[in-house]
Amino acid sequence: MVPFSAFSSRTSRHSKQVVGLVLSGAVVCAPLVLASSAQAASDSPTASVRSGGPTVVGLYGAQDPVYNAAFRQGFAILGLKSAKAGINSDALAWLTKQQCSNGSWSAYRSDLSVPCAPPNPDAYSGSDSNSTSMGAAAFAVAGKTKKMSRAIAWLRARQNSDGGWAYYSAPGATSDANSTGLVVMALTAAGKDSSKIRQKGGKSAAQYLRSVQKRCSAPADVRGGLRFQKVPPPDVNNLASAQVGLGLLPLVKGTGKRAVVTGPAPKIRKGSPVLDCTKNSANAGTGSAALLTSSTRGALLGYLSKAIKRNSGAVPSAYGSGPDVGSTANAVTALAAAGYARTAVKAGLRTLKQNSSTYLVSPSQAGPAAADPGALGYYILAVRAAGKNPRSFGGLNLVSMLKSTMQR
Repeated sequence: MVPFSAFSSRTSRHSKQVVGLVLSGAVVCAPLVLASSAQAASDSPTASVRSGGPTVVGLYGAQDPVYNAAFRQGFAILGLKSAKAGINSDALAWLTKQQCSNGSWSAYRSDLSVPCAPPNPDAYSGSDSNSTSMGAAAFAVAGKTKKMSRAIAWLRARQNSDGGWAYYSAPGATSDANSTGLVVMALTAAGKDSSKIRQKGGKSAAQYLRSVQKRCSAPADVRGGLRFQKVPPPDVNNLASAQVGLGLLPLVKGTGKRAVVTGPAPKIRKGSPVLDCTKNSANAGTGSAALLTSSTRGALLGYLSKAIKRNSGAVPSAYGSGPDVGSTANAVTALAAAGYARTAVKAGLRTLKQNSSTYLVSPSQAGPAAADPGALGYYILAVRAAGKNPRSFGGLNLVSMLKSTMQR
């Protein structure tokens, strides 16, 4: 992931969907990192510059918009909001035009006169839960409540009976942790309690995420981590774990009228939660057992802290060797804003600084056009959560860099 763009990180989470499309991490996230059966296809590391057309004016980033435009726009807006920076009206106008008539978003609409296609997990096309979640969250912090509500209604109607969401939320599509975490983030941004939302006779998002978490029967070093899906492989997926951390934080909190991006905690304590696997869990929260937890969120934070400290300051890539810079940024955001794992947070920030020259730019671009808005959004959120200045991080003004990527 080090050599890939932030949006390559999101794509990682969708990498299981599209054979041969391995971005760096998905800033797919979602494309900020690739990711989802949802895991596979979201951001092209060989993107070409597109400018001047009506469907890109207001879009952050000159990278090819096909696989992650709505996703990166959402993260860019959240990053700027966290830094208390203004959002250009053209950026919101772009997101508005891209929204489908049913309230959802697809990754990118090149022809706005063509109706949006329904989710198609076989063709990896149509409206998707990841783009829709990021669009909804961006509208929530911008106070666009009516447009946000339409997106939330679309998402709620596509929850699976197991409580989760699929990337392309068509009937029968398999739920995955990344997509579910992003939807939880959007629901919370809209002022909804995701634990109370479920299909008739079905389970909640909280129940789904618990079902893919490694608990006390797993080896100690992986406890708290999340699998990508209930189906094989059974291993912890670091991309999924870090991304779900943002949803469970929650990264965005709303009342239904306007949402805010979570800021830094008053203090980041040295310790981090540990999954309580003792027989007497009633002691959790008292005395020496103050960091013991039984919650999905707490156990996940504990896993992310361990992953960073055991791997030279970075969350390891879920799709190969080496560090995943995007997932490291997400993990730092989740840990720091929750007020845990001071040592891991510092180590993660060092990793971000060391990789800024490669992760914050698209290798296929040159000059100002190389700046990757998704990666910058990830960085700003992490730096801000840690109580640092995103306008002066490793000699870079991340905010001005991100603003300068908007196409006009």
